[in-house]
Order: sequence, then structure tokens, then C-alpha cells
Amino acid sequence: MLPAAALRDSAGVVISTVLTAASVIASAADDELIRQPYVEPGDCWSYRVENLAPRSQIDEYEECITFVGRAQDLILAVMKPKGGEREIDTSYTMSWVNRTGKGGTIVSYPKGQKPLTFPLRVGDTHSHWVEFRAALKGRNAGKTTWKTRVVGWEEVTVPAGKFRALKIESDGLVERYDVSTTFPVKMTG
Repeated sequence: MLPAAALRDSAGVVISTVLTAASVIASAADDELIRQPYVEPGDCWSYRVENLAPRSQIDEYEECITFVGRAQDLILAVMKPKGGEREIDTSYTMSWVNRTGKGGTIVSYPKGQKPLTFPLRVGDTHSHWVEFRAALKGRNAGKTTWKTRVVGWEEVTVPAGKFRALKIESDGLVERYDVSTTFPVKMTG
């Protein structure tokens, strides 16, 4: 995992953030299999979020793992916004994809649906769907269907330095249950 990350959204809306946990394998060749990352309590990272629309209220923060339950496919963490006193509980799957995020959105993965299937390889594609409920926004709930591609390795520059990271792109379609509308989303991690 990168010690710092700049996540970009090119469609203007992000439902959940795929943190490219596979980027820790800086020495992997394009044809190598990328295994699921190993994390443990006490691991911490700093994040800086850029170019999100609508603009995030928390653009810089540190996140530290407090619990790892491999059998439950669960990572619990605490987020500490830069310059703030408060802490926000977050949770992820073992492939480091949101279950509950900083904005209070709860994401559920129906049986058999996985956001990433490890091991990964450049060129892999994967489809899945999730249901979400933005608990802090009233009745905001729905389903997002994703098509994800492992694009390839690229060099990224973040405040912590330059890193070779695995680029993953996802195209999605959001179906809001509460307002009967659909719209496309795109994520790059």
C-alpha cells in the first residue's frame, strides 16, 4: 500500500473508493500474478484526495488499521482528518474495498460478489455489483454495477515520493432506489 495516495475521479461522482492495495508490489512484472496484500493492526497510511466532484469535505487524513478478520473478510480502521480532533470508524473487505467509508455510506456485497478477485494480473477484467445506503443522507440508497479492468503499471508521484503502482479502472452504473434514476460513474485507483 502506498504511504500516501492521490485518488482521482474522472466522472465527477464516487460511490466507493477502490484503494489500489495491489500497488505495494512495486517489483512485479506485467505478466506476474499480484497476490492479495497482507495487512495487520497498526498499519497506517496518509491520504490526500484530489479532483473529486462533488468536493470531499475531508481531503487529507491518516488511516490506521485496528482489526483484521480474514475469516470475516473484514478490516476495521480509524481515520483521523488532518488538523482535526475527531476520529471516524471505517471498514473494508480484505481486498481493501469500502464497506463503510468516511462519508457514512454503507456498502454491502451480496453473496458471491467480490470487488476484486485475487490474484490479479494486468489485463484481467471483473464484473460485480454492490448495494449501498448513504446513512447520513436520509433515504439515499441503491445499487451499483461495476466493470473493473487491471490496466497496468504506471509511475505515480505523491507527497511521499515516486512509486510504481498498479492502475485499476472501474466503470459503473448507479441505480438509485429512492429517486428512481440511473447515472454512470468511473473510478481510477
